[in-house]
Amino acid sequence: MKNNKRKINKKTIARILASVLAVIFVLAAVVTVFPINVGADYNAYLDDKLIRVGIYHGASSVLNVALTSDTGFDIGVFDDTEKVFTPLATSTSYALNVSLSDGMIYFITPENSTVYTHSSASSICVRASGFGGRITASGYTYTGLLEFTNIDALMRMVNISYLEDYIKGVVVSEVYTKWPAEALKAQAMVARTYTLYTSGKHTSGGFDLCNGTCCQAYLGVGKAVEATNAAVDETKGLIVAYGGKPALTTYHSNSGESNENASSAWGSNPEAYPYLSTVHTGFDDTANYVNGNWSFSVSASELTEYVNSKEGYEGILQGNITDIRCESINGSEYVYKLILSDAFGNEIEIVKSTQVRNFLVKYCKSACFKVFSHSTVYAGNTDDYVLDSQNMYVITAQGEKTLYSPTIGVEALTKTGLSTVEPTSERVFTIIGKGYGHGVGMSQYGAMTLAQNGYDYNYILGLYYPGTEIVDFRSLGIK
Repeated sequence: MKNNKRKINKKTIARILASVLAVIFVLAAVVTVFPINVGADYNAYLDDKLIRVGIYHGASSVLNVALTSDTGFDIGVFDDTEKVFTPLATSTSYALNVSLSDGMIYFITPENSTVYTHSSASSICVRASGFGGRITASGYTYTGLLEFTNIDALMRMVNISYLEDYIKGVVVSEVYTKWPAEALKAQAMVARTYTLYTSGKHTSGGFDLCNGTCCQAYLGVGKAVEATNAAVDETKGLIVAYGGKPALTTYHSNSGESNENASSAWGSNPEAYPYLSTVHTGFDDTANYVNGNWSFSVSASELTEYVNSKEGYEGILQGNITDIRCESINGSEYVYKLILSDAFGNEIEIVKSTQVRNFLVKYCKSACFKVFSHSTVYAGNTDDYVLDSQNMYVITAQGEKTLYSPTIGVEALTKTGLSTVEPTSERVFTIIGKGYGHGVGMSQYGAMTLAQNGYDYNYILGLYYPGTEIVDFRSLGIK
């Protein structure tokens, strides 16, 4: 009996040793697949609000994307609800190519070794290994995760980033890094506020915001510098609020002594955005701004051809444009209504300053402009004059007349006597304006000027968004 017990004990020990070796083998295999520093804190994204930014989507979707990272890559899935990343594979390679083929997404090293293949209809994510790692995609550097999804046989790429990291990428993409600190802080706060106000704009596309001027310019964080990052860090969480909610902090490159109001720009009810009213800043420094003062001259025939080529306006004008009238409202310098007429009485009317600017975008940088027209006319046999249609009057045999469109038969008293004014073949319109952009909200260059003159971001934001207050967005219950 004692000998049998010894045999049983030896068999048991052998089984235990085999089990231990199996466990060690499995753990060794797991270590080669998962990053060494995997842990709850490393895989949870709970430190800040997350923003999903569409990088490649719709018409810009791609079949492959080249990635680089100094620390290697983690590939896995992300739970948007729990905000947890679950790694499925890892690679120590400095580069990966993500490609879509036959409905499958491949992660391949430069040595043509496949690290991971994703065949599910769901999304797959990749990040740089290590805490705070950065990943570069097609030359642009991002923090957080890059999410890839097969959409109609093309890949959509979304950057899932912390809010503050995203704002760092926006600020450096929107303004010059050497601007005064208070101007950079003002930009950081309006960008953060605008993000929270518009987040979800592209939900139907699978992300919150896009990376273009449709939302805000965002080229990742690769070009961020100490000054722009400090502006974001020193205003962390602070936004411009109205009525206990994030305000619509639209902004533009620059404007003159006054900006545009939301009602004239978009036709909205003035009570909807009372803080987006026409603001008189007390200064006009557009002469020193990029695209601050500008002008374009265009012949009547060229302008008519341009208008007739625009979708929805084909064939309305039967002849060359002979007259352009501009109207403004609500104390704004911006053109609210633009009326173009031809010699046959046909008219095109454009309403709302943003629509006016978009309609004439080839010839204007903002809707803050005036239009002048002129043509060379010949009086007598030798004298010629360039006449400004806006303020040129002549005394003719029939009385005082405005030469906005000289016609054959108008007689003018010249130094050689009464002569018939002959028109040239066409007129020229000159559009003279100031400012760049829609003009609503904060002027970025205006904020720079104010900061140069010693004003802080509180004053700048209070000036451009009257009636608002500065609060931490988390105090409003925004998560």
